[in-house]
Amino acid sequence: MSRPHDPVLPDRHLRDVQQRIAQQEALVRRTIVQGTPTQAAEDRLRKLQQNLLRLKEQDRRSPP
Repeated sequence: MSRPHDPVLPDRHLRDVQQRIAQQEALVRRTIVQGTPTQAAEDRLRKLQQNLLRLKEQDRRSPP
């Protein structure tokens, strides 16, 4: 299935994911400072970072 290439949507989506990553990083830092378990927050952060990498790869491979 082919879809039209709209550069605004990927850019907006990338910014959204980057913002969620920043928020999750802040949450991880806060939980570390508070001394509470961080494994779930760190796992979520890793998934967001992987998602961002995947989006960047797709954007790089998409035709102009």
